[in-house]
Amino acid sequence: TTPKLPVDDRERMLLRIFAGDEHAILSAPSPHKEAMIPLVISGGLGLPLDTDIILRWRLLGHFASVLVSAPQSSLLMTLQQIALQPQELMRDGPAYFPGMDEDIRNRVMKALLERGEN
Repeated sequence: TTPKLPVDDRERMLLRIFAGDEHAILSAPSPHKEAMIPLVISGGLGLPLDTDIILRWRLLGHFASVLVSAPQSSLLMTLQQIALQPQELMRDGPAYFPGMDEDIRNRVMKALLERGEN
């Protein structure tokens, strides 16, 4: 961490990956390396590049930079914690994150029924 770029090692690695530094991915241990290979777009792997991949990459890069610089009072701070500190969410036991529209709808219906709403 420096005053010019006040980030920790995980944030710095994320920024390196989105800056196109594929060495961090290629030197990762085996199960992690295979999972992160789609993030290598420098062309060094001989994979074809198309506009969709580059645009997706740019969107993810911008999203990562916004998460890293999110203020404490922002909703993005919650997403930053999910992305960069998932172990903190599991500290007191397993956490449930509704991911599908049906999950959220079921939770709302359950809450309404518990309050006596039909």
